[in-house]
Amino acid sequence: MQEPEFVRQAPPPINIPQIPQIKISLIDAESLLGTVAILSTLAVPIVWGITPINNLARGFFKVTETAARYTQETFGNLGFTPKPGDKINGYTVTSGYGDRPAPCAGCSTFHPAIDIGTPIGTPVYIPARPQNDFAKYKGETVLIQCRQPNQTGGGGLVAEILLPERGIIYQALHLSKCSDKLMGGGHQFGESGNSGVGTGAHLDLRKATTTAKNFSELSRPLNHEPITAYESWWFLTGVAPKPDAPKEAK
Repeated sequence: MQEPEFVRQAPPPINIPQIPQIKISLIDAESLLGTVAILSTLAVPIVWGITPINNLARGFFKVTETAARYTQETFGNLGFTPKPGDKINGYTVTSGYGDRPAPCAGCSTFHPAIDIGTPIGTPVYIPARPQNDFAKYKGETVLIQCRQPNQTGGGGLVAEILLPERGIIYQALHLSKCSDKLMGGGHQFGESGNSGVGTGAHLDLRKATTTAKNFSELSRPLNHEPITAYESWWFLTGVAPKPDAPKEAK
């Protein structure tokens, strides 16, 4: 059977409208560029000299510099939100952030935290920069308070760690010990436990952003957001992990 032949047809012509030509002499072009250069040179100091704009610009750079202080050492491979089965410093994550079936009577169906299966008495540390961090940064301001089980309901003994410079508050629930002594980043503040409502010994870690500078300014309920493996590792070791730490941090 003879194959059909395909005939390639030429495309129809395209009408391109003509653009009127604009002639600029060499002298006109040089004059125009010179004028723009002069105006630009004058405009920068004039605009920068306007006090509101100057202050706004300086404030912007100051804010971005402060933000960079906490973001330049990125979360790297530990920037993810841990899920059940992940390992954090050798401990297994037993419950992740988000919706879940209630694991026990009185347990929540939305879990604004991650649970790590730590034995009772596991040390927990303040996830903040210490004062002597190779003199690269000043130590972060750390405010800590311990809330008793009669104040937290199912949370048991709870430590709240406010880092006002970073605009973050952390919570560690179901503790067996908690200290609210004045201390800096990397110091041990308590031990994990099995207080409150739960299915066994574990560490419940939570995080929220806040503009509060002290606990009296804190608005409740807190608007929790996912905590990273990076921050969780910091809680369990007292040291910020390196950005290239292995994803399954053991």
